[in-house]
Amino acid sequence: MRRLPILAAALALPATALAQQADSHAIVGAHVVTVSGASYARATIVLRDGLIEAVGPDVTPPPGARVLDGAGLFVTPGLVDGLSAIGLPAPARGGASATGPGAAAAAPLAPQSLAFEHVKAADVAKARDSGITTALVIPKEGVLPGQSAILDLLDDRPEAMVLRQPAALHLHMAALSRQYPGSLMGTMAYVRQALADAARARDAWAAWDRAPRGQKRPTYDAALLPWQEALAGRLPLVVTCYRENDVRRALALADEWKLRVVLANAPRAARLAELLKARRTPLVVGVNFDPPTAARSFGFDLEQERRGIREAEENPAALARAGVAFGLGSAWAPDYVAAIRKAIERGLPAEAALRSATLGAAEALGLADRTGSLEPGKIANVVAWTGEPFAKETKARYVFVDGRLYEPEAKEGGHEGKGEASKGAGVESPATGTGAEATPKADAPPAPLPVSPPAFPAGKTVAIVGGTVLTVSPQGDLPGGTVLVRDGRILAVGRDVAIPEGAVVIDAKGRYVMPGIIDSHSHTAIEGGVNECTDVITAETRIADVIDHRDVSIYRQLAAGVTAINVLHGSCNAIGGQNAVLKLRWGKGPDELVFKEAPRGIKFALGENVKRSNFRVPGREPRYPGSRMGVEVVLREGFLKARAYRKEWAEYEAKRKAAGPKAERPLPPRRDLRLETLADILDGKILVHAHAYRADEMLMLMKVADEFGFKVRTFQHGLECYKIASEIARHGAGVGTFIDWWAFKMEALDATPYNPAVLASHGVRVAVNSDSDELARRLYWDAAKAVKYGGVSEQEALRMLTLNPAWMLGVDRYVGSLETGKQADIAIFSAHPLSAGARCEMTLVDGQVYFDRAKDLATRGAVAEWAPVAASGGAR
Repeated sequence: MRRLPILAAALALPATALAQQADSHAIVGAHVVTVSGASYARATIVLRDGLIEAVGPDVTPPPGARVLDGAGLFVTPGLVDGLSAIGLPAPARGGASATGPGAAAAAPLAPQSLAFEHVKAADVAKARDSGITTALVIPKEGVLPGQSAILDLLDDRPEAMVLRQPAALHLHMAALSRQYPGSLMGTMAYVRQALADAARARDAWAAWDRAPRGQKRPTYDAALLPWQEALAGRLPLVVTCYRENDVRRALALADEWKLRVVLANAPRAARLAELLKARRTPLVVGVNFDPPTAARSFGFDLEQERRGIREAEENPAALARAGVAFGLGSAWAPDYVAAIRKAIERGLPAEAALRSATLGAAEALGLADRTGSLEPGKIANVVAWTGEPFAKETKARYVFVDGRLYEPEAKEGGHEGKGEASKGAGVESPATGTGAEATPKADAPPAPLPVSPPAFPAGKTVAIVGGTVLTVSPQGDLPGGTVLVRDGRILAVGRDVAIPEGAVVIDAKGRYVMPGIIDSHSHTAIEGGVNECTDVITAETRIADVIDHRDVSIYRQLAAGVTAINVLHGSCNAIGGQNAVLKLRWGKGPDELVFKEAPRGIKFALGENVKRSNFRVPGREPRYPGSRMGVEVVLREGFLKARAYRKEWAEYEAKRKAAGPKAERPLPPRRDLRLETLADILDGKILVHAHAYRADEMLMLMKVADEFGFKVRTFQHGLECYKIASEIARHGAGVGTFIDWWAFKMEALDATPYNPAVLASHGVRVAVNSDSDELARRLYWDAAKAVKYGGVSEQEALRMLTLNPAWMLGVDRYVGSLETGKQADIAIFSAHPLSAGARCEMTLVDGQVYFDRAKDLATRGAVAEWAPVAASGGAR
């Protein structure tokens, strides 16, 4: 009954006054942080009709506004979570997720899926109560999880929450399990094919719309529509990055297809600070510092994982110090605010943290004109905190979303009014260190791994003098010889070479100078999976997309005189992915490692790995083929399709030319990246490197190659090549083989260490190769064994390390011997490299010293504290 007078008074008010009471609020006397401008120790902020009306120390609450006492409160913009699953149902139990570089859940590739359709308003309250008012929502599972929505977190219908729908198309740099793409290189290939298909579908529909009569209607594909929006620049592509080089991959896609890209998560982004500053690509940094990882397997490196977590925690602070603009996102962390607090503990200033979690995130998502700061006219997304934002005891006292008031503490049964609101006043911020609790001291970071050396001054000549020069050329061995190098190339080689004044002199007296060793079969420096095993032909995949320039094996192989490697796709496909020939320029970026002059190559495979007879999983349908003859069928079918594809394009080009330059260009055939690669093999544009063991299968492949008009460039492993040496010589193939590594499976049983000698006696170019990061460090020993087993000459054994593999990779014009005009890839050994006691003392790539044993030994004492870390070497 006591409420009746109040109710009567309310009913007596005009309707406009009631609306003002409901839609107008003023927080008075609070510490106000506008983020975009000034901060006020004591100010008033007025919210009306869902917008910020005024803010400042001299603002007076309007008549009829509900006045909230802000004494002791800190008022800021509401937090913006730039990468979350707020409001989305939890994923099915047992499904893996794309939250790390391991395999993602076997989720469908569904770019047409709309996250908004799965939002439940009832599921946003917890996030809102923590101070989050705006969130981009997208599932964390899969590779192409669909299109996100940006929501204001209201207790209302999902439609009422929408700030932008759809907000962006999303790509997680992950892989799927048991379906394509099953590797990171497969994901890159899949995206390129999707973009090519989207562009063609766009053109096909446009042509049909212009003149539908007499033309067959194009096929509608909903999955291509978001890609078309991305190509048109109307929809950004948000790329979730888990590795340092995922950022580079995203930028490469943006450049290739002219896409608007937003980088998300990026726990290693600080390593690329200068690139990010130059590119100014929108960046949402994730604060999920300890996400669940894939099951730990043999070789798991716990110390490496800890270093990775620490680096991710320090990543926001490092970016802020470097002056990189970024926003924050939870990256599906369960507690966004606690994760931000961890970043502050690791060095991110509290002011920078607040800006990144509000206006910075709004800027990255293209929302800065409507939210993210306390400015008149912007959406009234506002939080009043009980203390300094992100301090440990601070909570959200009032949360306004679109001007609608929520009181988390009141809902939880806490006290109302200024007494509770002022409770947190004076709580120290972890970044300011003004309170009693000291900021945790970060552990000293480990010393970095060796980096690329400072360059010799441009135009400076380097003279390697006094050593025995093993030229591996018609010039022969030169005791007491000199090699002159300038700007990465060999100027002169000989005994009586004049040394220019001012040259940098490397004294090689008592040592042996040889061309850098080339490994024709390597899997070093690959990220995200060596194999794309989900199909029997995956020719569209490219190793160049997934180079890991920080793989410590690069440095270790330099320490063995290796200067170039042929990085191959794995061997689970009849035709796998395209290889990458790398120069071991340790410390350079992925693109700088690529041997630019090397022609394209591709990996074929025969035998057990392809027919997969030893890889049957109970309850799962085996992948075709299941026999060796099935492998032959796959090869023929693939090349027959490639012939038809090539013919189709030839007919199109002829039609286009016949129509003349002024005629409307006819619609081209669908671009198929897989068949395009196979057609390039038929045209001799791509070198074939075939994994094989058995003689009968190698004979089969040469017959298939002869039938379709291409050549096998190399047989890799080739343990039974000695049985068919004459046939290999006639075909013109080379052989990269092991000396005494066999019997690890049945098809590798019938081998002999005399294999290289037999092949060399038939005129076949032979190389000793590794297929192993470790064996790559001892290739010169394997070449020495070819002298022991079969009596090949020392010159021939050295060619197996240098000039022969250079020919196999199509780079013998540039490297493989010490000759005038060639690139200065050089190894200096303590003794003859074929002797048992030899060790590499120095390795030069392009005339630069990338390994110096003396400097390496001198450095080890300085890094003794991190020796266990260095020993792990980041092994995967």
